[in-house]
Amino acid sequence: MMHWFGPESWGTPVCFTNPRAKIPVGEQCYQCEELIQEGDEGILFPTEMPPLVFHRSCFLRHLGIL
Repeated sequence: MMHWFGPESWGTPVCFTNPRAKIPVGEQCYQCEELIQEGDEGILFPTEMPPLVFHRSCFLRHLGIL
């Protein structure tokens, strides 16, 4: 199941229908490979080993939306 993370809700359906996760500070973004920082927003797939973590904008680019 997909989780979202960030300091607050983005006001989009993903934040209403999926659980919120703690910001995974220090984890590497799957798309850009930069480390997640305190205050970042994004998506986390905790069922993967290791968990897949994306910045919000990186996840949208990964899907071809941006």
